[in-house]
Amino acid sequence: LALQTVLFGELPNRMQRPFPDCLAYAEPADYAWVAERYLERTAERRAGSSVFTDKLPANFLLVGPILKAFPDARILSLSRDPLDTCVSCYLTDFAHGQSYATDLGNLGQHYRLFQSLMDHWRGFGDRRLLPVDFESVVTDPEASLRRILAHCRLDWHPDCLAFERASHPVNTAAWQRVRGPLDDARIGRWRRFDRRIGRLVGALTSPDGTPDDRARRALVWEPELAAESVT
Repeated sequence: LALQTVLFGELPNRMQRPFPDCLAYAEPADYAWVAERYLERTAERRAGSSVFTDKLPANFLLVGPILKAFPDARILSLSRDPLDTCVSCYLTDFAHGQSYATDLGNLGQHYRLFQSLMDHWRGFGDRRLLPVDFESVVTDPEASLRRILAHCRLDWHPDCLAFERASHPVNTAAWQRVRGPLDDARIGRWRRFDRRIGRLVGALTSPDGTPDDRARRALVWEPELAAESVT
């Protein structure tokens, strides 16, 4: 949670303005300070590594600030069948936060917010953001992983296809799954619950489930819209 701590707590204190309004006034020096504080907070976890992955689900809300603080960062935007994504979240016991994942209706609305914001970020045409298709990774892992590594400016290694053999500790909600090979058993998994996810389907398909434009704009922190004006 280092990034959220810096952006939601420390930067507003530095700027003497609440989040997210402070981002509209942040200068390059402020974003450099954010990067420095983030690296300080993650130093122990990074353990001197030159490459570091931050995969918190809420990072999609922060793509703009991330790229301002880390101009050399690479963003991977993973997309998956919406129903499979939401069912997986609902069945996952997250250690911190993600309270939306405990309610099927909220999950559907949250997913639509995700789609709306990622469409916004991709609309800038920034080459640092790479869309990645989950189903393609499962069905053609080598091609997908080579594309990902090239985007991240990393070299290919055959062990990328045998990640389940890695012995390093895994601290993630999906720790059990990363200890096994890729398979397509989870593609279309939602069909096992199709009679129980009516609220989810409704939230994903109803126009009322789409965040209105004012809320979307507030979450991408356009300076002309003050956060407190959003209802």
